[in-house]
Amino acid sequence: MTIPELKNNLRAFPRLNQREADIRKEIAEINGRADTLRGISSPMPDGLPHGNRISDSTYAKARKIVDVYDGEVDRLLTELGQIQAARQAVAERLKRLEPDERKVIEAYYFDKIRWDYIPARLHWSGRTCRRKRDNALRKMLK
Repeated sequence: MTIPELKNNLRAFPRLNQREADIRKEIAEINGRADTLRGISSPMPDGLPHGNRISDSTYAKARKIVDVYDGEVDRLLTELGQIQAARQAVAERLKRLEPDERKVIEAYYFDKIRWDYIPARLHWSGRTCRRKRDNALRKMLK
């Protein structure tokens, strides 16, 4: 991994939490729709009347829709796994940092504070903040 790739991962980190929540919500909605269709049954082949049973063709179409839903859930679960892996990778890299270095990284990449305001917020000089950031990025790459 290079420093630009690491910076991109750090910038994306705050959005990962929101995307994970969105995926979980979408999975719940899809499962609810699929469960409704799973309750549909086809007619009994004994030739006797059975009331409001649906036809075989309708049942087959409902089954195809459920299969599409299941495929979409599988795709979302794969994406969810990738998001969790990315979050874990960033969290592991953050553990390598000293508390001061972590403050600079969190302020800039996670809290989205403009670089001009970080020295004032942390009560350090701009040079100290840049040095801590650069050291932090190097440590995170090791």
